[in-house]
Amino acid sequence: RLGMEYVTIPIGGAEYPYAPPTVERFAQVLERQPGPVLLHCRTGGRASYLWTAYLVRYGGSSLDAAVARGKTIGIGPDPLELLLGQPLKLVLAGPPPAPPTPMPRP
Repeated sequence: RLGMEYVTIPIGGAEYPYAPPTVERFAQVLERQPGPVLLHCRTGGRASYLWTAYLVRYGGSSLDAAVARGKTIGIGPDPLELLLGQPLKLVLAGPPPAPPTPMPRP
């Protein structure tokens, strides 16, 4: 055994929408892990977006810094950027929501 725990956090489609509870679940998983974590999905897209959202919501990163890191691990150009032939600038409509209060450990 490699001493690894497998955790699945499904994302995508109507049953598992891209939503804040998914990022919260990911944060909970990271909180209980004592060491490195391997995050993956088939193409890298879902994993990189989840990591980027985690960095903004829980990691104290600005949106620009988190997106820059996300691009290094799998966030590709937005299809609209490709169609328009120029990059888009993402801007949060307000401050990122505060992370939920951590649950006490037993």
